[in-house]
Amino acid sequence: MIDSAFLASLNPAQQQKYRKFMTGHAAACVKNQQCADERLLALPHHRRIALHDLMAHEAELLEAVAPEVIAEAKRAGSTRHDIATTLRESYPLLARTVYLDRFDVLCDIALRLMVHYGRIRTFQTTDALEQMLMETDFGGDVPAKWFEPPFPEVFIEFGEHRRFPVTINDPQSGE
Repeated sequence: MIDSAFLASLNPAQQQKYRKFMTGHAAACVKNQQCADERLLALPHHRRIALHDLMAHEAELLEAVAPEVIAEAKRAGSTRHDIATTLRESYPLLARTVYLDRFDVLCDIALRLMVHYGRIRTFQTTDALEQMLMETDFGGDVPAKWFEPPFPEVFIEFGEHRRFPVTINDPQSGE
């Protein structure tokens, strides 16, 4: 159910963008659920969503109703948390109504925006590479600096089927 306060906060042009977004979102969800192609299902989440134009619809909606979020998403050096915080603090009705005010969801939106605007490069390792890495003799004392990616902002999806047994925690947030 649409929050009436949120809908009332939008002008007619923004309401039209919102309806277009919701229609596009529903269509993309159906396409994703009906997809049986293993090659597509193995793609990182934001790449699967991009296939069905959900990212384009989402960016179009946010450009119309949350320009500060878009500015933050385009700003070099901003993080997913910066973008999600801007969305939550500057547009609380939008964050609550569309994204259920869940910070993890807001961070996912931020990642998708960063990819959409070309700020993030995406890499995905193969299951065969994951197996080879598991069989190496690297110890836990290898400095992470040795594995610095070639771009300042990178999303790495480990494995084609998300069965990578190792977790990496952010030292600041613990996530």
